Amino acid sequence: MVSPEQTQVDQAVRARPPGPDATLEGWVLLSQWHVPEGEPVLTVMGSPAAHVVQLKGYLHEGLYDIARDAYRVASGHLEDFRSPTSTT
Repeated sequence: MVSPEQTQVDQAVRARPPGPDATLEGWVLLSQWHVPEGEPVLTVMGSPAAHVVQLKGYLHEGLYDIARDAYRVASGHLEDFRSPTSTT
């Protein structure tokens, strides 16, 4: 079941595509909350039609890409990396 909050976030994300021909395939929102009586709490919200496996995939790919890009910049060895679509 889609919550009203998911619908609002979905509409906000769709309103800001990265280019004129971009099509949104999905999204995930991860947030951390402070609760006075304990450890921080993480919550996840995702695209209305997304399966939990897709949400995990978005998080994994996003973090992997951030780490890979940071290494590329820090090392100055951009040619050492294959593109994500490379088969070799």
